Amino acid sequence: MRKLGLAMVLLLAAATPSFAGFYAGASIGNTTVQVDEPSFSFDADDSSWKAFAGFRFLKFVGVEASYVELGSPSDGSVTIESKGWDAFGVGLLPLGPFALFAKVGVMTTDTEITSLSDESSTDPAYGVGAEFGFSKIAIRAEYERFDIEDTDEVYMISVGAAFRF
Repeated sequence: MRKLGLAMVLLLAAATPSFAGFYAGASIGNTTVQVDEPSFSFDADDSSWKAFAGFRFLKFVGVEASYVELGSPSDGSVTIESKGWDAFGVGLLPLGPFALFAKVGVMTTDTEITSLSDESSTDPAYGVGAEFGFSKIAIRAEYERFDIEDTDEVYMISVGAAFRF
């Protein structure tokens, strides 16, 4: 009986109309940066934001790109400021007005460490999230991780809105 119920939920999710086309939006959130080296340790967070645009080819597959300001986390003596562009392939699981998504891609960042260095790199990025869509607007929440060179962990948790065209 449980298998039949699960099969019906998956069939309903696959049959539910979902948005396909262009969208654009913005999110605000919080970014945490962690570095743990023998001679340097850093763990701080700061507010962050991003502007994004994407296209869904089908209700299950799309692409997305963003400009991201990861803030300026500071531990008092050192500030790490990062910003950049990212691009993702996005997979979605529509569940009626809700959708779960996962994305994998790359981010090109410009990172400045207080008067020590200014570096650019292109590194892997990935994330997961959920959205609730109604009419031409979708509210979304997501977790994104950026494997920025010379850091141990950089992640952003955000909420935002997307406008569908």
